[in-house]
Amino acid sequence: MFNCQRIVFSSKTVDSMKNIGVSLDSTIKSQWDRANEENMFRFKLSSETPLPSKRIPGKFGFYAELNPLRASKRRQPFHYNDIDAEFDSSNFNFKCISSKEVLLSLHDEDGSSKEEEEDYIIINNGPINLNHSMYVPQLRKGHNQVITSYSLLGALRLMHLIEDKGVLIGFNSLLARVLHCSIYFNIFFCPVEIYAQTMTLQDFAPRVYVNHELIPHFVVACSEFTDLKACSEFIFAIIKCLQILKIPHSVLAVKTTSGAIHVIITPKTAYCGSKANAAFNVAVIEVCGYLPVINSERFESITEDFVVGHISPYKLDDATFATLSERIKAVAESFTL
Repeated sequence: MFNCQRIVFSSKTVDSMKNIGVSLDSTIKSQWDRANEENMFRFKLSSETPLPSKRIPGKFGFYAELNPLRASKRRQPFHYNDIDAEFDSSNFNFKCISSKEVLLSLHDEDGSSKEEEEDYIIINNGPINLNHSMYVPQLRKGHNQVITSYSLLGALRLMHLIEDKGVLIGFNSLLARVLHCSIYFNIFFCPVEIYAQTMTLQDFAPRVYVNHELIPHFVVACSEFTDLKACSEFIFAIIKCLQILKIPHSVLAVKTTSGAIHVIITPKTAYCGSKANAAFNVAVIEVCGYLPVINSERFESITEDFVVGHISPYKLDDATFATLSERIKAVAESFTL
């Protein structure tokens, strides 16, 4: 279907690509540069003219970048009424993209050999920053935007294989600032440390931590598991709680300052449309401290109080959060590795 570089790996070890001398980082970035040179993006980003950026003073140390073109030139989102809306082939989906938008395919030599089940890394043609890409699991199958155990394991495997310390892999459910009902995870390469990498954690349940400082986050540390599959199954059991309760959510995998991989699960109220004067969307990286700002005037005047005030309305009400917390705690306590 797509004429692209194909990377073969072994699901038996997350080090398999390193063992055969393949650098996923350099492959993604070199292919992204190729797509940029071939004008596959809706607007140009260049390392020679970096986006204006700044650290916002305050407790959270928000990192802001100004990218107004993303607001005006990106694909426009569809509107959904449910977090598990079915895949609709009549709307935009990644089966429709050009081969030139594909950076590489991922083939598991220890899994299925069927080409139609391969995963892909493709460009985001309205990029937030340099090298902004997307992981699309089993692209040809046309899955909806709902995390599965398979897609989560694939995203976590990429986190281990990508060596860049600033890599962020994020997912937004429907009603949580996602564009389309065609499954994908965003891959970002953040040039600086952000709040999510240094946030303080409190014990919540076995192998689950929580942070309430900005908006409630549930956090799982991958280092507390003996293998990646067990870690993925545990995190998926937590995410399943939100899916069952139909709570919109974001999921972000980050590398802490020590190099440990943390997965941050953020429940949110439903997104109900953009505000005309919005400085930024409240999606997966924004609630974790990285702000792609789309309004030039607001970028110049933005303060921590403004950011906190913009994010706070997305907190769940107390009753819903209590119900969710009880369910997550029960799942964590009963989970058997």
